Amino acid sequence: MKRRGSNLRYHEILGLPVRVISSIDPGIEGVEGIVVNETMKTIEIRVGEREVVTFKSGTRYRFKIPETGEVVDIDGDMLLGRPEDRVRMVLKKR
Repeated sequence: MKRRGSNLRYHEILGLPVRVISSIDPGIEGVEGIVVNETMKTIEIRVGEREVVTFKSGTRYRFKIPETGEVVDIDGDMLLGRPEDRVRMVLKKR
């Protein structure tokens, strides 16, 4: 399955360009970079030479899908859980 805006929440997001468009933590709003790590509850974004850890819950992200050029807004709450479990959900649906 190709990565698209409609199915991005089921795919690997490591390496994607991302921007925090809103958050319950106003200090991270506007943070923009590349996703370098993801855990059950956090997304780590490389911004220049530093990494910023953001909590998925209460944060809205804007991802750019390089393959299609699509820009997709996703609530972090939709990404909660282990990344490998999210990918497995697609396989179970087939």
